[in-house]
Amino acid sequence: WFHIHDADGVCASSKSFHGAINMTVPVLRLRFPMPGVSCCIKKGRINMAQRPKATPLPLAKMFVISMVMLANTFGSLFVFPFLAFMVHDFFPELDKDQLGRKAGYLGSVYYLGNFVGSLIWGALSDAWGRRPVLLLGMAGSIVSILAFGFSQSYVWAITSRLVWGLLNGNLGVTKTYLAEICDNTNQAKGFALIGVVAGTGRLLGSIMGGFLSQPADKYTVFQVEFFCQFPYLMPCLVGAFICVVGLITACLFLDETLHLSKASNQESTSSDSSSNSEGAAEVVELTANSRQSCEHVALETSDVAIMESDIDSQSDAESATFEISESETLLKLDERKEEEEEEEEERR
Repeated sequence: WFHIHDADGVCASSKSFHGAINMTVPVLRLRFPMPGVSCCIKKGRINMAQRPKATPLPLAKMFVISMVMLANTFGSLFVFPFLAFMVHDFFPELDKDQLGRKAGYLGSVYYLGNFVGSLIWGALSDAWGRRPVLLLGMAGSIVSILAFGFSQSYVWAITSRLVWGLLNGNLGVTKTYLAEICDNTNQAKGFALIGVVAGTGRLLGSIMGGFLSQPADKYTVFQVEFFCQFPYLMPCLVGAFICVVGLITACLFLDETLHLSKASNQESTSSDSSSNSEGAAEVVELTANSRQSCEHVALETSDVAIMESDIDSQSDAESATFEISESETLLKLDERKEEEEEEEEERR
């Protein structure tokens, strides 16, 4: 729906819009509440402008953000295919119930550390900037993944995985960075791309964790003492390699965007204050207009009351005059009747 207003701001027409419309009413201002669409009025015709073209995504920065997201999702899921086997190697004497409990602790402790680390790294990104926090998160992930791959005891494994979650709070910072390098025209495309990358990391993490764990037992080429001693290191090396690629590309192509966030916050604050002042002025104007309207209505009411009183007094005077004339007519009729009776008696 759109509304056409005349020079006084009064709505002159309201119609549903389908395509181009030729209008014959004189209009000066058009309010069209559709995002991304603008209108212009020329010689009585409303012309629709096309939606502005989307800004191209910064490919280098998107690649860095994608690698960070891929490392996060890959690292959070590649351990689950071999987690129970790893715990069984640590505790071969445990039954299935106790084995499942310890495997659950080892799998969930990463998310506990991530829960705490995300809050800390998010606050640090607002203070230090997005770039240093992302670089530190990638470096911490590399060290933690390798430490987990070289685990020789349950305590070592659960500690390294907890530290891994604490040092890897890049998920929230990554999305914040993505929102700051995109605008309204390409933001949806950027977040959709990041969602695809995250899904790919979850898929590859589960696949690689199952195929690359215990390689000495599955593939003859890896039947060496090193992989027999560290049977779960191979998927950790793949995850660390992804983090290394992300760290190198971040050092080369990742720019700081904290100043953009501060500038946008200042603009939003100034726009809010200006809108508040405009709103206050509009409220004052509306109050004055309503007061004038009330006074005008009161004057009209008093004028109507005076007119009604004049009409009542005039009708009273007319009714009194009518009563007087009616009584005089009756008296004349009585006198005439008496005269006729007297004349008739004289004749008799």
